[in-house]
Amino acid sequence: MSDFRNHYKSSLEDLREARPSIFLAALLFIAGIGLGLAHPEWSQEGLSSMKHFAGHLPDKSMPALIAVIFLKNVLAAVLSVVSGPLLGILSFFAAIVNGLLLGAVFSYAAHTHRTAVTDVIIPLLPHGLFELPAMFMAWGLGIWQGIWFFEKNRTGTLRERRNKSLSALLLIIVPLLLVAAIIEGTGIDATRAVREAPRSAASPAPHLHQVSCVHSSGDPVPFMHLSFAGTEQLSLPEFCASKE
Repeated sequence: MSDFRNHYKSSLEDLREARPSIFLAALLFIAGIGLGLAHPEWSQEGLSSMKHFAGHLPDKSMPALIAVIFLKNVLAAVLSVVSGPLLGILSFFAAIVNGLLLGAVFSYAAHTHRTAVTDVIIPLLPHGLFELPAMFMAWGLGIWQGIWFFEKNRTGTLRERRNKSLSALLLIIVPLLLVAAIIEGTGIDATRAVREAPRSAASPAPHLHQVSCVHSSGDPVPFMHLSFAGTEQLSLPEFCASKE
């Protein structure tokens, strides 16, 4: 146990050392959100992929939901960290693209669905509080490794940063993603249970219906949406996708 504690503390110190790169990853993500808000049409292909992924979630049990979400996020984090020696290029663009997709969802919600951005953000907060910091770390560690090329002792720097990044991935990032997946999976399962539960006549059942996003061509695009007892709340905003 003491060895684990020492390794954990060491990984925290390594993250502090990589802090400028982690902050850069967060800034790239925020810049991507800005681009997505300004040009949501740039994200049509990515949103279509998200729609395809999310379309398979409702049929899964809660443990399966958690497993799928966890494995998907861990794969993204591992790819960012492992590809770091390639000058951090994948991590750099992954931070921007993920922000771009989220910004596009915000834009569609605000301009087409007439929903306040805060109504989209609030459902994302419970798992996002764990998932976003974990991904910022993964992207940042990828970028941090990538700058080995500009150091005097290139080989030694790359080896040291790679080992530190892998340790932080296993001890800090993966556990955060597990917590995020549990929260998100249970949230989706709870929403599904409420939707499918029998309702009295005085309390109408929630139902899914379609509103529209705006495709780059100007044509309407289906956007899945949950309406419950007269109160509308976005459900799985990633369903806002390109026209098929």
